[in-house]
Amino acid sequence: MMETITEVNGIGDAKILDIIMPCYNEDEIILSTLERLSFVIRKIKNTGFRFTYDVRVIVVDDGSTDATVSTIKKASAKLDFEVHILRLGVNSGQQLAIIAGMEYSVKKSFAMVTIDADLQDDIDLVIEMITKFELGFQAVLGVRSDRLKDSLGKRSMAQIYYWITRKILRIHSVYNHGDFRLISNKLASHVLNFKETNIYLRGIIPIIDKDFAVVNYPRSRRSLGKTKYTFIKSFNLAVTGICSLSAAPLRIISVIGLFFSIASLLIIVAVVTAWLNGFTVPGWASITTSVFLLGSVQLLCLGIISEYLARIFSETKNRPRYFVSSIEIC
Repeated sequence: MMETITEVNGIGDAKILDIIMPCYNEDEIILSTLERLSFVIRKIKNTGFRFTYDVRVIVVDDGSTDATVSTIKKASAKLDFEVHILRLGVNSGQQLAIIAGMEYSVKKSFAMVTIDADLQDDIDLVIEMITKFELGFQAVLGVRSDRLKDSLGKRSMAQIYYWITRKILRIHSVYNHGDFRLISNKLASHVLNFKETNIYLRGIIPIIDKDFAVVNYPRSRRSLGKTKYTFIKSFNLAVTGICSLSAAPLRIISVIGLFFSIASLLIIVAVVTAWLNGFTVPGWASITTSVFLLGSVQLLCLGIISEYLARIFSETKNRPRYFVSSIEIC
């Protein structure tokens, strides 16, 4: 979907570039984040881009219970850019918080950047992203060059996950890409046509636009506060990514069922043949092992099916994906 920018939105005066930033209890780091954003926004205005950009920061407060919002309001008087605060009624999750920001942004923006509030992703790369965007790319994805600063366990799990999704499940995901990206207004409109509640943005964008650009960077450690993205949240997002983009696990269950059905028939034939020849089949250990093996496989298969059923149940209710309790412009 590489197009010239004039074909997408035309040439006018200043173009609105939104930086969408989901927040959840980021009171400890938000001031530092705003300071870094201020520096980068000045660089954007002073760089000789093809267009002049009017940068807005859209903070999506995902049901924070600390002083994140009040801290932003106090700091806004000293900022040289607009901060739009979308407050969600309850914690809806990072992906839906990004969607809320995109739906707010798409009404006026020329392009939008999404990035986490902890700025572990390199916000300075927005300059390079804009440069590639002006070449005609509708999506510019931030991709980690390595995971050396992650723990060994987290790094290993990520590698296993990407290997399974790409090699076995054939999901077209971008290795080591999180939620740091720049996309055009047009591409954002296409993304917002995906109405599922259990959404996985990292997998949807490559489906819409395979002709994307990439910027590589080393991800920094979090400087202040604690991550709100726990192992459980990461695991849930990984499962959502699989269930929303592939039916392969259900087919694997069918293959497993076929395998054990054939194995059971062969075992039955062997047992009957032994009985007819006067041989007894001794040992309770083999029977117990077989029962536990088949029982565990059945429970695993039921667990996989239940993940799909839970998501089907969630989608068929057709409830609003999030609730915006207030919008404030500082």
